[in-house]
Amino acid sequence: MGRKQLFEPRNGTAAAWASANPVLDAGEFGIASDSGVYKLGDGATPWNSLPGFGGAVVTVAEGEGIDPSGATDSTAAIQALINATGSEGGIIWFPLGTYSITTLTLLQNIWLMGAGPSNNPNTQVKFQPVAGIGATNAMLSVTGAFQGQVRISRIELDGTNGGSPYTYGLYFPTEGAFLSDYPILDQVRIYNFPGGTGLFYGGNRGGLVTHDLNIGNCQIGANLGGSDSLHWHPTFASNTEYGFWVQGSMTRIIGMDCFANTVGGRISINDCYLYGFSFDQNQHQGLIVDNVVQANYNVNIEGRFFTNGEAANATYAHLDISAASPGGVIVGPSTTFEGTGDGNLNTVSWDVYTNGVSFYDYSVGISNAANGHTDGPNLVTVAPGSPNSPVTVAAYTFKANDVGQTVAGNSASAQSFTVDKHTTTPYPLGAVIAVRQLGAGQISFAGATGVTLLTSNAAKTRAQYSLVTLSQDPVTLDTWYVDGDT
Repeated sequence: MGRKQLFEPRNGTAAAWASANPVLDAGEFGIASDSGVYKLGDGATPWNSLPGFGGAVVTVAEGEGIDPSGATDSTAAIQALINATGSEGGIIWFPLGTYSITTLTLLQNIWLMGAGPSNNPNTQVKFQPVAGIGATNAMLSVTGAFQGQVRISRIELDGTNGGSPYTYGLYFPTEGAFLSDYPILDQVRIYNFPGGTGLFYGGNRGGLVTHDLNIGNCQIGANLGGSDSLHWHPTFASNTEYGFWVQGSMTRIIGMDCFANTVGGRISINDCYLYGFSFDQNQHQGLIVDNVVQANYNVNIEGRFFTNGEAANATYAHLDISAASPGGVIVGPSTTFEGTGDGNLNTVSWDVYTNGVSFYDYSVGISNAANGHTDGPNLVTVAPGSPNSPVTVAAYTFKANDVGQTVAGNSASAQSFTVDKHTTTPYPLGAVIAVRQLGAGQISFAGATGVTLLTSNAAKTRAQYSLVTLSQDPVTLDTWYVDGDT
C-alpha cells in the first residue's frame, strides 16, 4: 500500500486574503480560516476575483427580528444576515416555518437552505409576502455584477398572502449584469404568482441548474432566457399562459411533468433538448416550437403527449410547430401521442423528422387537415424496420426513410445512387445509409450540387454483394463519408 501524502492548503483570514489578493497557482487551494470559504486557483485570476465555495453556516433564530410564524415582517433581519456574509458568502439555514418578507436581494456565494423535506408544501420552509404590500419586482432577486455561485435549497416561494403583488417570484437578471457560476435550485417550489412569472432566468456566464423544481399557479411558470441550463425532473402545473418558455439556447430538460397549464410549454430558440417528458391535460397545445432559425434539427424532443387540447371548441395540436420560418425538429422514436386534442402534429413550413413515433386514438396521425392544419413541406415520417424494395432503376436519390436501413441495388447494368442536399431532403442528423449491390451492375455514388463525398478509395461498390455505408457529417450536414467494400 502506498504511503499517504498529506498536503496543507494555503490559509489565512478573509481580511488577509483580500488585502494580499494573490494569484493562486492552477489547481492550488486557498482557505479563509475564519469564514470557511475556499477557492481554487487557475494561475491567472487574483484571489478577490475567484469564485468561492463553502462559507460560514448561519442559523436563523427567533429573537433576532425573524419570525417563523409569518405574523411579522422578517425582511430586514434576513437581509442583514445575507449582507453580513460579505463577498465570501456563506450558508443561511432556516428552521421549519413561514417567513413573511417584501423582497430579498441575494449576494454572491450565498446559499439559502431550508430544513424541510423536498417539495412538501406542508412541511417545507416557506417565504410569503407581507400582507398588503404594493407592486414589487420580485420576492427573491439576484443583482449586481459579480462572480460566485447562488444556491437555494428546500424553500418554497408562495405569493398568495397580500394579493400577489410580484412580477416575479425568483429573478435572475439578463446577460451582462449577473456573472454567477451555475446557480443551483434544489427542491424549490414557486407557487401562486398569478399575474407574473414564477422564475425568470435572464442568463449569465454559467447556466442555471435545477433539481426537482416545482412551479405552479403563475402566468408563466418559468421564463428560461439564459443559455446552457440543465433541469432535472421539473414540474410545471396550472400556469395560465405557459408552463415554461425556453428562450435560451442549449437548454436541456429531462424527466419533466407539465400538466393542466393553458399551454404546456414553448421553445423559441435553437439547440434545445427535451427528454422523458409528459405533457398532460394542457388546455391548448402541449408544446409550441417557434423561431428556430437553423435548418439542421436543432430541437430534439422525446416523450409523451397525453390528452392536450381539451379547451371547448378548440383546434389545438399536441405538438404545434407554428412559425413559418426555416428550422428543424426531431421527434424521437419513443414519443407517443395519446388521447384527446385536435391532431397530433401541426407543422407550417418546417423540416420535421419523426422516427418511429406512435400515434393513438387518431385516424390521422400527423395533422388534421379538416381542422385547418397542413403538413409542412419537409415533413418526414419513418417507421423503422419497414424494408424498402430493391432499387432497379439506373438512377436513384436517397430518401429520408432510407436512413438506418440497407438499400439494395439490383440491376444487371450500372446504377448511380445520389445523396441529396440536406435542405432538399432533410436526412436526420448523423444519418447512416447502407447499400448492398445485389445485381451484377456496379453501383456508383454521387452528391447533388453542394454535397461532398469523401472516401479513401472509390465511391462505388467493388463487386456483386459488396456492402458500402454512407455516413453524414453531423456538423456540415452536406459532407458524407463512403466506407466499406469499395
